[in-house]
Parts: sequence; structure tokens; C-alpha cells
Amino acid sequence: MDFSSEEKKRGIVIRISVIAFAIFFVLAILLGHFISSQAGLLLFVMAILAGSIPISVFEYLKYTKFRKMEEHFPTFLEDFSEAKKSGMMFPQAFLSISKTEYGSLSNEIRISAAQLSWYVPFPKVMKQLSIRVGGSRLMKQAFTIINEAYTSGGDVAETMSSLATNVNKIKQIEDERRSIMSEQVFVTYFIYILFIGILAGLYAVLIPMTSINTAGNMTADSPSMPVGGISIGQPTNYCGEMPTMCNIGEAIGFSEKGIYFKTLFFLMSTVQAICSGVIAGQIEEGNLIAGLKHVGILLFVDVLSFLIFF
Repeated sequence: MDFSSEEKKRGIVIRISVIAFAIFFVLAILLGHFISSQAGLLLFVMAILAGSIPISVFEYLKYTKFRKMEEHFPTFLEDFSEAKKSGMMFPQAFLSISKTEYGSLSNEIRISAAQLSWYVPFPKVMKQLSIRVGGSRLMKQAFTIINEAYTSGGDVAETMSSLATNVNKIKQIEDERRSIMSEQVFVTYFIYILFIGILAGLYAVLIPMTSINTAGNMTADSPSMPVGGISIGQPTNYCGEMPTMCNIGEAIGFSEKGIYFKTLFFLMSTVQAICSGVIAGQIEEGNLIAGLKHVGILLFVDVLSFLIFF
């Protein structure tokens, strides 16, 4: 079975992620048991990040790489078609256009040209090329069609010309879709910022209410006293009822004041940032991986907002 270099790199990144996760996870268990639950919780969060960030970054870089390749792909097909129509054989036509610059696609074209110069059969070269660009379904299918047309004896030059036209139309449709959906992405950002604003307002209202200290109005024998028909007593100990939430806040580094609500709101906004970012990527690009850049932006807004307003 043939594997592209991208798949090999992906396998290495996955192994690194698994090893990093395992190391931090074991440390989290040990520190949580022998030192403190806060230290263990912090390392557990680091284990999740160490296990997810490397593969996420790799997949996003891979996505952007093939997106750039697709931008030059129609030009490559048109040049290949024109070279073949001029009367050249397929290997000679491919070798002639391999000297042209096609951006990120040039490296893969030159690898195939080097194979042809060593008299590797054209169908085998096209098959290996389709594997190497397998991260783009569009290019993989196009090279597969070219290879099948070549082996079946069809008019490959005309096939490539038709492919170039269709690929250009697909790219135009994607650009139009991206332009239209960019408004929806803006709405997603606006809703998230509005959500942060609501949380900040709730926090500003809830903290004074939950921090009421009526000790000066009560004796030691009177845990509470009625005021206007409402019994006001000592502040509710939320950390006593939900210690895990406060442990998370302490691991993050939040101050003791209002730590329960601050942690709760931070987790809510973080989950919202991740979900909104992924949805924005799906709306704009039609790909969940593309949402990673939006996730990064929204998480930055999330952290910055909590540093300023909470």
C-alpha cells in the first residue's frame, strides 16, 4: 500500500500527541494524589492540550497547504493541455510544464517530473501524484481521471481542458459562497461578543449579591435576620457545594473572590468559543478544520475579556 509523506507525518504527530498526553496524564495522577488536587487538575488540562493541539495544528496547516495548491491547479491543467495539444508525448509535455512556477503545487510537479526523467511509467507517476495530493479531493479526483483517460486511450488533452474549466467554475462558486457566508461568520462573532458581554454583566451583578456580609447585623446566636420579609444570612459557600468548580478556578489562577462564578462563566465562554469557531469554519469554508483559526481568535477574545472585565 502506498502512503504519502503527509500520512507519514500525520502518524508521527499522532504518536507525539499520544506520548505527550500520557506523560502529562500520569503526572496529573501522581501530583493530584501526593501534592494537591489543584496541581493534578492543572496537569490534566495540560494533558488534554498536549494531546489535541499538535494534531489540530498539523491538520490546519495541511488544509491551508492544499488550499493554496488548488489555487494554481486550473492553470497547471490548462498548461498541460496546451503542451499536449502542441504534439508532445505525455512525459515530454509534463516535463516541459514542470519548469513553470505553480506555487505550492510546484514541488509535487517537479517530483513527478524527476520520476518521468528516470523513465517511470506515466500511469504510475500519475497514481503516485494523486496519492501525494490526496489531501485535496478535487486534485486527487482530477489526476485519477487523467490517468484513466490515458490508460483507456481517450483524448486526454481535451479531458484536461474540460477539467480545468470545471475546476475554475468550482473555485468561482466556492469564492462566491465564501463571500456570501462571510456575513454569517460576522454574525457568529457578534453573537459571541454579545454572550461575553452578558456574562460580564451577570458577574458584575451576582458577585455583590453573593458577597453580602450581615455579620454586623447579627449575633453569634442569630445566623440570619429578617429584613422586609426576606431572611438575609451568611453568603452561600458555593465552593463547599461544588468544590470541583473552585478547584478548576484555582488551577487556572483565578482569585478567591467570586471564583465559583468566574470559573463557571469562563468554562461556558470557552465551550462557546470552540463551538462557534468550528461552526464559523464550516459555514465559511465548508470544512471543520478551517474553523481552527476562528477558534483561536475567539479563545484569544475569551481570555482577554476575562483579564479585563472579570
